[in-house]
Amino acid sequence: MGYLTLCHISRIYIFHYGILTTDFSGPLMIITQKITTLACQLHDGIGRQAEELTAEQNRLAVKTRPSLLEYLSYLLNFMSIIAGPCSNYKDYIAFIEGRHVHMKLLEVNWKQKGYDRLPDPSPTGAVMYKLCITLVSLILFLTLTKNFPMAYIIDNEFLDKTPFLSRLGYLYVVTQAAKPKYYFAWTLGKSDYIIYFCR
Repeated sequence: MGYLTLCHISRIYIFHYGILTTDFSGPLMIITQKITTLACQLHDGIGRQAEELTAEQNRLAVKTRPSLLEYLSYLLNFMSIIAGPCSNYKDYIAFIEGRHVHMKLLEVNWKQKGYDRLPDPSPTGAVMYKLCITLVSLILFLTLTKNFPMAYIIDNEFLDKTPFLSRLGYLYVVTQAAKPKYYFAWTLGKSDYIIYFCR
């Protein structure tokens, strides 16, 4: 806190105060907030009894000291070091471990219905949707490129006898007909990505 105070004093008197600049004091304020927040949560988890805490303090209390790597990753994570916000340590760890969505759903919906854990999400619906889009893209590409060949654009008869607006319209249709091959590849890649990471 003293270092942050010295930094602000030097920013006010050495650097010209009132000029909007991006410097180290913004991230330093976020780090100071995080250190203070974690210290209070550690004190609540280790130094106080659960009966003395409010419901919010009990939820955020940190029961064990974090390792050096966990501590530094919490302080210096790229999501909040530049502009914030200051997050709680338990929320950050839940996010890193992938439990943050489950925790929020349990708090909001599932506890009211009597469930104590969520079922694992199935990737089947998302993959089937992506594969259907892939199939439609492939069919569109094969039929449209057969009916509107791109080689016809450079045909001398087409260039000489077709009015300019018709050539422009045909060029637009041909370029639109070429797009589904890219949609096919991208969507197939997305479905593969979903399958790979949901195994």
